[in-house]
Amino acid sequence: AIAPERRVAPAPPATAHAVPHVSGMSMRAALLALHEHGFRVVIDSLAGGGTSPAAGTSVVPGTIVRLHRSP
Repeated sequence: AIAPERRVAPAPPATAHAVPHVSGMSMRAALLALHEHGFRVVIDSLAGGGTSPAAGTSVVPGTIVRLHRSP
């Protein structure tokens, strides 16, 4: 006998979070703040301070946020 097809409920849509303001924080504190919001972080040491997407932008958890280190 063939087993009936199992239906999986779709995952609920992810709730967007604002990228936190991390300028002025230590690198460690900034990384922690971004990770606590569920973002993946890439450190970019070739740009000025801040993040991409910019602080205050609403994005879903799992989004890659580039953390720009001040030279």
